[in-house]
Amino acid sequence: MSTEILGNVELITKGEVEAMLDDSVVSETTINEKISTASTVLEQSISSTKTELLASVDNVNASIAEEATTRASETTSLNNSIAEEESARTAAITTLTERINTEEAARESADTALSEGITSAITEAKDDLKSTETATFADVVSCVRLKNLPIAQLTLDLTDASVAVNDIIGTVGAKYLPAVPVTFAFVAELNNSGTLTSYYIVARLDANGNINVINKTALSESYSGNTNTATVTYITKE
Repeated sequence: MSTEILGNVELITKGEVEAMLDDSVVSETTINEKISTASTVLEQSISSTKTELLASVDNVNASIAEEATTRASETTSLNNSIAEEESARTAAITTLTERINTEEAARESADTALSEGITSAITEAKDDLKSTETATFADVVSCVRLKNLPIAQLTLDLTDASVAVNDIIGTVGAKYLPAVPVTFAFVAELNNSGTLTSYYIVARLDANGNINVINKTALSESYSGNTNTATVTYITKE
């Protein structure tokens, strides 16, 4: 390098400057080679990336297809299970309905039979309760009683004017004995020496079945009501 020193200034010639520029400037051929190399590397990178991307897309598409197939299979299986369950429930409901109908029919039949049985039993019981038996004692006393209940009715017909207090005017049988002594009163129109006289008579059916006269009073006036017959209802011992 040629230089001339002018004081503190170092001078460079034009030729030296051009030489320096020639050394620092890259040639077009070199630039083109570098661009070509860079382009090749870029294309290779793009191609590799594209291949990887396409492979990844294919994998994703395959996974999606596989998932769709699996879901379709699961959906079909679920639908089949639902259909089977629905069919089973329908069959169970049908069976249950048939059983309910059968049970209902059986119960209706049983209820009808029970109702008829109850009606028959009630009718029979009523008939039994209404069933009576009768007896006559000493021509002046007749009795009727319910066979299945301790209830009796005594009817006394008195026409004998000679009866007096403490006389026994009739006796009933064992079935007609009272649970407690029964006192009753009536008016009897009796023929006393050719004259009809009305008497107020009180009688008592005692525990032994005897009908005792405990009061006999002549009435001063005529009596227009029922005479000579007394009817009394009472509870029997048995």
